[in-house]
Amino acid sequence: VSMVNHAMNYIPSLQLYVDATAKEVPFGLLPDSAWGKPVIHVGAAKALATIPAEDHMNNQQQLHLTLKVLPSGAASGTLKVSIKGGRAAGARAYFRELDADGMRDFVRHSAQRAGWRARGTLDRGNTEGLSDTYSYSMQFEIENFLRAGTSGAFMLSSLFGSPLDVTHLGDVADRPTP
Repeated sequence: VSMVNHAMNYIPSLQLYVDATAKEVPFGLLPDSAWGKPVIHVGAAKALATIPAEDHMNNQQQLHLTLKVLPSGAASGTLKVSIKGGRAAGARAYFRELDADGMRDFVRHSAQRAGWRARGTLDRGNTEGLSDTYSYSMQFEIENFLRAGTSGAFMLSSLFGSPLDVTHLGDVADRPTP
């Protein structure tokens, strides 16, 4: 009984599940927690079914990075992130709720997670609506980009986290199939 904890709509002609309570999710998509779950179709000849697993090919992310490394070991640049799919809706909702302090400190706090001292500005893009695409960008300056000085190497990694960060995909081949 504890698994039957939510009501959803099913549109048979489209073979589509819709969660009308998920206010930030575009039509045709579901919250991450709903994909692949068992369901009971009330009044149907075959009551037990399973929501299909998410088609991960519908999730895309493109990053465009311009980076200039200075002789001092500092760096400056721009980063533009474009997302398609369910993560776009989540990112849009996150940035829509970001207050003035959060917008002002976003670049600095994001860089701190990677151990950098940085400042910059965030352009959160169009946060209105519920489409399955979303883009945002930032300009930044990182004081300590070359951590070992100008004769050292720098780390090849994401400069800032993103909804589909490539560093979170390194173990995909080892993950169990849902």
